[in-house]
Amino acid sequence: MPGPTAEQDKRKAARETVDILHEISTLLNTQLDRNVLAHCVSLIENGVNPEALAVGSQNALID
Repeated sequence: MPGPTAEQDKRKAARETVDILHEISTLLNTQLDRNVLAHCVSLIENGVNPEALAVGSQNALID
């Protein structure tokens, strides 16, 4: 049986990253679930300003 492919490795790494971020998020009581965190990571990776994203997220949670 062949080892994991590069695509599987990327998915595993992404899943682990989101898991770690979710643990931190839970400790900080941010009320962000894994899905929201994954979208935030994707937005940041695609060039969205993290500070602007944080402000927008805070405003969305307040409303």
